[in-house]
Amino acid sequence: MISKNRTWWLWPVELILLIFDIMGLPDFIMQARLITRSGIRTLSDREKQLISDVYGELSFLDNVWMNSSDMFKFRKFAHAFVFHDSINFHNSITDSVIIHEIMHVIQYHLVGSVYITRALKAQKSLEGYQYGGPEVLYHNMLSGKSIWQYNYEQQAQIMQDLFDMEGTMSSTTDISLTSYRMLLNEVRATLLNI
Repeated sequence: MISKNRTWWLWPVELILLIFDIMGLPDFIMQARLITRSGIRTLSDREKQLISDVYGELSFLDNVWMNSSDMFKFRKFAHAFVFHDSINFHNSITDSVIIHEIMHVIQYHLVGSVYITRALKAQKSLEGYQYGGPEVLYHNMLSGKSIWQYNYEQQAQIMQDLFDMEGTMSSTTDISLTSYRMLLNEVRATLLNI
């Protein structure tokens, strides 16, 4: 768990990341990686369709990269992770994890590189990826809690869980999906503005 007195470093790091964004460094870094690395590819048509089926049309989808070349360095820490517009993974990645990681790409497009510190902070928080499941989500929906009030990992996990639930439930009108779909609609509405 991260205590408030241990997060003093977040604002200077986020300031530096915002300056990097203004200078265009994320794009420069991605171009350098494309030149110097193999194993980096664009999203396949199937992956683009999968993402569009969940999130709707995303204006930046053609700029999202799949990278399996660097993950060996990080595989003991994570199955997959996002660095700006690049989804990094080891060997293979499931559709479910793609949906989770695309939410982090969306976060990058909404707030810039500061999504990195916010996602890392979320991973170390008491809640982590846990948002309470369908019952808590439904209760929170009734009390007016927005998708953007969950931490960055919870946001991605909610989208991943919706994807998984829709793939396994016999009825797509199941009441337990209502709160998930409302939060997804909130994400889609926000994406119309970027």
